[in-house]
Amino acid sequence: MSSSTRTILVAGATGKQGRAFIEAVLFSQAESVQDIRIVALTRNPNSQSSKELGRSSDRVHVVQADLDQPDTVRKAFQDASQSEGGLWGVFVVLAFPGLGA
Repeated sequence: MSSSTRTILVAGATGKQGRAFIEAVLFSQAESVQDIRIVALTRNPNSQSSKELGRSSDRVHVVQADLDQPDTVRKAFQDASQSEGGLWGVFVVLAFPGLGA
């Protein structure tokens, strides 16, 4: 990746919103997103969905992190922050407490 690479950490990368965001970035023809690298957080990097996501583009790096295990998320943030260009942004969608209750 070039020195102008922007890294975005995507929580729930194999879920509906995370996957949709990643696909929007990868399939966009806009010049403004061509330098974006995705760090895709998933609870299970060995799942079929995670493996497919990892193979989808060399701009996607799948990492294990579970939002219910703060240490795994902290490590993912630290690792992404130390990557080339550092961490530029985060994409996360959280359900409002009580939805579906």
